[in-house]
Amino acid sequence: MSKGAKPTTTWKDIWWQQDRVTAPQRPASERVHDFREIEQTVDDEAARREAARCIDCADPQCVEACPIGNHVKDWLVLVAEGKFLEAAAVCQATSSFPEIHARLCAQERQCERGCVLGAHGEPVAIGLVERFINEYAFDHGGVDVQPVPVRFNQPVAVIGSGPAGLTCADQLNQRGYPVTVFDAAAQPGGSLMFRIPGFKLDKDILKRRIAVFEKRGILFRCGVQIGKDTTIAQMFQEGFQAVFLGTGSQKPRELDVEGRHLENVFQALPFLAETQAVAEVHAIPLRDRKVVVVGCGDMAMDCLRTSLRLGASSVTCIYRRDSSAMPATKREFANAQAEGARFFWMARPTRFLGDEQGRVRGVECERTRLTDINESKRRDPTPNSLSFVVEADVVVLAIGFEVTPPPVTATEASLRLSEEGTIAVDQDGMTSIAGVFAAGEAVTRAGILGNAVRGGREAAAAIDRYLTAKR
Repeated sequence: MSKGAKPTTTWKDIWWQQDRVTAPQRPASERVHDFREIEQTVDDEAARREAARCIDCADPQCVEACPIGNHVKDWLVLVAEGKFLEAAAVCQATSSFPEIHARLCAQERQCERGCVLGAHGEPVAIGLVERFINEYAFDHGGVDVQPVPVRFNQPVAVIGSGPAGLTCADQLNQRGYPVTVFDAAAQPGGSLMFRIPGFKLDKDILKRRIAVFEKRGILFRCGVQIGKDTTIAQMFQEGFQAVFLGTGSQKPRELDVEGRHLENVFQALPFLAETQAVAEVHAIPLRDRKVVVVGCGDMAMDCLRTSLRLGASSVTCIYRRDSSAMPATKREFANAQAEGARFFWMARPTRFLGDEQGRVRGVECERTRLTDINESKRRDPTPNSLSFVVEADVVVLAIGFEVTPPPVTATEASLRLSEEGTIAVDQDGMTSIAGVFAAGEAVTRAGILGNAVRGGREAAAAIDRYLTAKR
């Protein structure tokens, strides 16, 4: 630098002066009429500006807080320097579909919660930058779509094409194994395709990623039901050397109140599956109907927002605790509020009211109050004497899940289950059947996306070790 020259000031020199960048959103009055994604990908300048807020700390807790150990700090630093493709490569090294993680992960409770800036203000918008670099990679040839050479003639069958199954399949494919993914549905994607509404994940984004997997060499066989069309034993007879189970095991939790079986009282999972925009005809008509959703997690927010898009005249959420205790992320709650959902806090259903035709017409509720903090460090809701009725033409129960044995056990008697009813596995993720591995919800119960991905990745590594030993 010449004498008297002023040093160049960059974003990284004044990170503490920079406000957190937020992704542009389509207006609620517009987006509530369709299932297109509500958030837009930021441009390169905004991505660099936000990434530059990362202070390049020596002990990045964002990495520790990420379920799959994404090297967040490393690719944030690269983005701040304008090295977008290099950043995307680092991101892709730990995730099989990072552009989907960016849209669906609860960053506020994971990586962003670990960001040290959160102690002084707003954490870095990690999901926003992650989305940018991976969309940039797709647009600029930064996603490898070349066929992966087969190195080992040891075919692997993957049952289930949800997050765990897709991750396991991708990891094995990259290692050089022939992989075939089986799914009972008509198209692959599992929960990502049939449970997540399009306003959170555009189905074309998922289809684009599945097309990448196919180009790399992964085969998909859809419409194949295990136990009916084939069995694990038959897969081994056909030449597969290992099998991965990513079947999921979610059973909706029931609400034991009078009127539960009235017409138009649905569980959240089938409700979302029936009302997805991928269907040409929605099996549950909602236009001009009053919809009540019981529960307040992210799935409840999905049900509320889906109902609004399908023309419900009113959409109401009933939750037995207050807003500070809701399981939903702040982002999803804010979106539901902006789009027109209303919330009744400190209330729970005591009875579903029906008409003479057996159709639900209202929800009788009682007010609740919260107890003192208990041994579980929670405040439990207890009944209050006050009661009221909420009119309803449709009721959706989104109150969580219970453990249920995976359906594959009906045809595989030797597949051992845990005491909780999930598939039992050893330290390597192998089940009681030699060569059969499992991960995801079938093993760990319902969980977050990152846990399913981590399970699929660890299972792929274990299968690789198993097949290497066989060789």
